[in-house]
Amino acid sequence: MHEPCGESHVCKPEGEAWGILQALEFVASIGLQHVVFDSDSKCEVDKILKPAVDLSEVGMLLVQNCNRVLSLNPTFDVCFVKREVNGVAYTLARVALSLPSLYTFLLPCVDHLIMNEMP
Repeated sequence: MHEPCGESHVCKPEGEAWGILQALEFVASIGLQHVVFDSDSKCEVDKILKPAVDLSEVGMLLVQNCNRVLSLNPTFDVCFVKREVNGVAYTLARVALSLPSLYTFLLPCVDHLIMNEMP
């Protein structure tokens, strides 16, 4: 079920929050620092970044866990990025999922995708 968010935004709260939480926990577990997590779910990014947003709905624990991981990793940041400009991330995710290991992801692939996105 979709939840209306703002004027024209629609999001799937549990799935989006779960995905952000999984990414935060994974990156924290491998010890990376100074990481920016992009999401095209404005609703969930707002809930994570603005504690004043009502968290009484389903997904409250997921958002709170995201905030816990962020508080333990002050060099992490979560940002909203419009889906239209998030094409590189989607392509990289598809490529990474097709590989036998996340650690076989090669930088030349990333360079090619980024160069194709530049004006």
